[in-house]
Amino acid sequence: MAPVDSGAAARERDRGLKRLRRWTVGCVAAAAGLVGLVAVLAAGTFPGRAIAGAASSAGAPSAQPAQPSDSSDFQSGDDQPAAPPSGFFGGGGGSPSAASGGS
Repeated sequence: MAPVDSGAAARERDRGLKRLRRWTVGCVAAAAGLVGLVAVLAAGTFPGRAIAGAASSAGAPSAQPAQPSDSSDFQSGDDQPAAPPSGFFGGGGGSPSAASGGS
């Protein structure tokens, strides 16, 4: 009968766990790299919009917006966007109604 080495099984298990840990760390690093790559590609593909306050907060000289030739249409305090129509789909007041296509 051959002697049983109880430490061999533990060492084999430890080697397997270390290998699993290396694979896990490698996969996490690869996933983070892919997320970064997709973020860089998306940022270059979809540039977005420029924010007017961003240039002045960064210390860069800000250009004044062009003034309309007719000053009656321009309201200096109207910096807010227009309010959305009431209701989720922009429907006005009134109750909903259903119409049947009966004969």
